[in-house]
Amino acid sequence: MIKGSKHTKETRKRMSKSRLGKPHTTGKNMAGLKIGKWTILKRVSKIGEKEIIWRCRCVCGRIKNVSGCSIRKGDSNGCLSCMKTIHGYKAKKQEYAMYNGAKYRAKYRGIEFSIKLQDIKIPEFCPLLGLPLYPAKKGFQPNSPTLDRRDCSKGYVKGNVWVISFRANRIKSDASLKELEMIVKNLKKAK
Repeated sequence: MIKGSKHTKETRKRMSKSRLGKPHTTGKNMAGLKIGKWTILKRVSKIGEKEIIWRCRCVCGRIKNVSGCSIRKGDSNGCLSCMKTIHGYKAKKQEYAMYNGAKYRAKYRGIEFSIKLQDIKIPEFCPLLGLPLYPAKKGFQPNSPTLDRRDCSKGYVKGNVWVISFRANRIKSDASLKELEMIVKNLKKAK
């Protein structure tokens, strides 16, 4: 044990690994590596600074400074315009956000994710409630389009995803089909 340190050598070794199990690369020279669409050119931050910044070139030729942490975690795999073009399809901002959100949730929950950006089609109206769909300026509104899994026991697979309103998604997420049928039956009785 190092004087003044409460951690053993083994503990420090374990702590130096990132959450994805990759070695921590703060002191490692990553120049010349290809990660995602980036080719790392050189380190631009000085030793001793809080965050390490790398100058990177994307496959499209754009050069950008990228945080070493983003590269290690896989949060940055290429420039924004290149990352919006997935599978040869130029996505709209809303579709791209839905795709990335679903990909993150699938990874977090450990469920299957095999959809492509082309599988996300935003209709003009919500297929369940008939509300017109339009993106909110901040957060979610009842008419905001959201990506939903038709069958929650399956993952984000082709044929199991559709875009519905945020309101319909909230109603659907909190109730079973039996409960919804019971509500409709009792509402008809009450009239």
